[in-house]
Amino acid sequence: MVRETSFLMSGAGEAYAVEHTGLALSEAGSWAVDDGYRPVAAGTYELDWGRDGGDLEINGTSTDPIVSGGSGDIDCGW
Repeated sequence: MVRETSFLMSGAGEAYAVEHTGLALSEAGSWAVDDGYRPVAAGTYELDWGRDGGDLEINGTSTDPIVSGGSGDIDCGW
């Protein structure tokens, strides 16, 4: 599950892995962006998913860069 927010000239997002219980109990990764860009909504991300979890890479653009974060393992908690 992903949550993205933006306000004026900044934005942020968090990714949560939904466990087998159906609940997303803890944040798996986060990022901050410039200019209120929403990279997941814009489709500028990659998710590689395997049996034991995944790797989410958030990408910005040349005009809307990722300021911090944007890459991390997602543990599904199984």
